[in-house]
Amino acid sequence: GRMILQGPGLLAAIDIYTGRVLWETPLPKMYTFGGGGGGLGIHSKKHPRPWEYEEAFKFEVTPVERCRASGFDCVSQSDGIYVAAAKHLLRFDPATGKLLSKWTVPIDGDLRWGSVRVSGKTLVATLFRPKDIADAQAGYDGNGGDWAGDRMPMSHLVAVDRQSGELLWKRDAKWGFLNRSGICVGSGRIYCVDLITEKIYGKFKEAGRRFPDVPPTLYAFDLATGKEVWQFPLDVYVQNIAYSESKDLLL
Repeated sequence: GRMILQGPGLLAAIDIYTGRVLWETPLPKMYTFGGGGGGLGIHSKKHPRPWEYEEAFKFEVTPVERCRASGFDCVSQSDGIYVAAAKHLLRFDPATGKLLSKWTVPIDGDLRWGSVRVSGKTLVATLFRPKDIADAQAGYDGNGGDWAGDRMPMSHLVAVDRQSGELLWKRDAKWGFLNRSGICVGSGRIYCVDLITEKIYGKFKEAGRRFPDVPPTLYAFDLATGKEVWQFPLDVYVQNIAYSESKDLLL
């Protein structure tokens, strides 16, 4: 009976039958870019280069530590609410809002938590480099374009025990795991697309980035071990993937 809501620097639970606020708990704060009316997004006509806006870097979470246009990615389970808040993965008690755990990124490097999914006892997460956000010029067009669809490239895919935070396995992307809409979990497997959009390719090229000599690829990994089950090279752009209960993969 709880509805979980996220606002600027705040996570809250609302009783879905009465509208009563059950609890509120703070989240790390970030600068709320807006086109005049405020808002949560990084995109703004007022600030056409948000990845360089000095005022925004005074907040706990900077513009290059955000992998989506607004807020933090999160997933809610009956025994825990997981919030990917830049440097930390926060886990809250759904009944009280109490912070149960605060995990750092489980592998070495200048990385941040991206998107999260839960399957059984396993939490699957993407990780990203702040430099990738800066080189992609996230939010440069004032209204989002492709980036507003949360399709930034993620440098790593990890699986952790969702109770202890222990790293179970990791996979490194060649191009970049397509964030959020390019990853799904079903029947003990993880399906993900390793590619970057044409717009991000152009921005990376401007930044002098080198590109891999392998084609963009659709992968299936074993959820328990991270081992590759199969791969399929792509010659077309895949925007979204989803897993069907009929055990079909929809692209």
